[in-house]
Amino acid sequence: MAELCQGHFPEAVRKWAEHPPLWLQIESPAAIRFLDRLDDGEASALSLACERHASLILIDERPGRHAAYSVEIEPRGTLGVLTRAAADSHLYFEAALNILTTRTRFRHTPDLIENARQQYEILYRDLRNRSRNPGR
Repeated sequence: MAELCQGHFPEAVRKWAEHPPLWLQIESPAAIRFLDRLDDGEASALSLACERHASLILIDERPGRHAAYSVEIEPRGTLGVLTRAAADSHLYFEAALNILTTRTRFRHTPDLIENARQQYEILYRDLRNRSRNPGR
C-alpha cells in the first residue's frame, strides 16, 4: 500500500491507499523472499502468496511473473483481470482499457492491447455460448 501513496500515482489512488476501505485486509509476509530480483512490493506479495500456498497472484512486471512461475504460482496481470471482469459483465472492457491506458502509468505496447482485446472476445463468446448451452 505504501507504494500507492507515492507522488506519481493519481490523487484518487493515493487518497484511497491512505484511507483504505474497512473490508480491505492488509497483510505482510513473515519473511520477504525474492528481493534479489523484485522490488519490495512484488517481493512481499509473492512471499505472502507462497506462505498462503496461493495458486494465483496479480502481478504485471515480467520479473515478477517469472518469479511466480518459478514457485508454481500462476501470475495474472491487470489486463487479464479486466478481461475476465468484462467477460463476466462487471465492467465495460473498452472503457476500462481506455482509463488504464490514458489515466494511469500502465506500460503497454499496441500488441499487448490488441492481444487483450482478442482474449476478451474469445472469453466473452465462450462464456455466452456456455450460458446458452449449459449441458455442453
